[in-house]
Amino acid sequence: MARSYILGIESSCDESAAAIVGFDGEVKSSVIYSQLAEHAPFGGVVPEIAARAHLDKLPHVIRQSLGESHINRQELAAIAVTQGPGLGGALLCGLHMAQALAFAWDLPVIGIDHLHAHLLSPWLKTATHRPHRLAYPYLALLVSGGHSAFYQVTNQAEARLLGQTRDDAVGEAFDKAAKTLGLPYPGGPAIASFAQQDPGCSFRFSPVRLKSGGFDLSFSGLKTALIQALPTAGHDEQGRRHLAWAFQEAIVRTLRDKLSDIVNSLEPAFRPQHVALVGGVAANTRLREVLGACCSDFGIALTIPPVDLCTDNAAMIAYAGTGIYRSAAANRGLTPQRPTTATMLDAYTRDKERSRGPTGPLSAQTGANTEPRVR
Repeated sequence: MARSYILGIESSCDESAAAIVGFDGEVKSSVIYSQLAEHAPFGGVVPEIAARAHLDKLPHVIRQSLGESHINRQELAAIAVTQGPGLGGALLCGLHMAQALAFAWDLPVIGIDHLHAHLLSPWLKTATHRPHRLAYPYLALLVSGGHSAFYQVTNQAEARLLGQTRDDAVGEAFDKAAKTLGLPYPGGPAIASFAQQDPGCSFRFSPVRLKSGGFDLSFSGLKTALIQALPTAGHDEQGRRHLAWAFQEAIVRTLRDKLSDIVNSLEPAFRPQHVALVGGVAANTRLREVLGACCSDFGIALTIPPVDLCTDNAAMIAYAGTGIYRSAAANRGLTPQRPTTATMLDAYTRDKERSRGPTGPLSAQTGANTEPRVR
């Protein structure tokens, strides 16, 4: 029986997820358990609660994913699991689950960098999403609750960091702004639904531009501006809706302007033909509209995964694993091994340090000028 699929496991934060993905990127199943209800009363993710929920839910989502895929486990080539970055306790839950299944099923385990997997998510194929026009190299904007950065994605194994936030991530800024405005967690969807555009509104926040130039981002100043403007709005709901719109618009235009700067910095002959918008905040409708118009002005195609593949999911983890598996198999063949938690986390630490350089982040088992490794 041909081994044509990868089982992906994701547990880096507050989603317990499992997926079965083919080597061609076809998603056979993708199951996600969101812990939103557990964390909402606290206004953010509580690491201990997240880890306990993973312990409880991961066996169920893995079983459900296998069932929905109609794939026999003998058809699995390997198990890909998020190795970082993420919450330590949450990561350990996924790693231990992958190790246990690898031991029982005699399969190799592939450690995956969570951020790099997001960059590859546009390649996933579902009933509603086919990456017909996407091609390497392409620019990618990763915007989530914990990360905001621009990358140049060279191929399935390599991506170059172009610029990143120096303080808050976009999702984090939305969460804090929502709390300031008295809106529920998570802040991104809350602000998007609460915001109201009004041509007569006096609230305007300028897009952020750092004096140092470059392609880095910063959103802490916008939070301060929002707090200072709040007394002017008072307790009037319409005023708060205007503030929410102005805050969202400033973030969206900051990202648009930075994308324009990156494209304009390249000679026309070397400009990529594609931009990918990935990460949980990619679900924001206004961000999609503005970046779509920006890319259209440059004659560049904007590719966005389906909403359920923008947020943390295991399908992107599995797909990232297919490239590492193929590369390792072509170089020297594969033999199932028994990874320990220590070796997995040591590898993550090394790759995290390497990701701070100009070539990061890379899939956790690969690095610049190194052979892909499968444990």
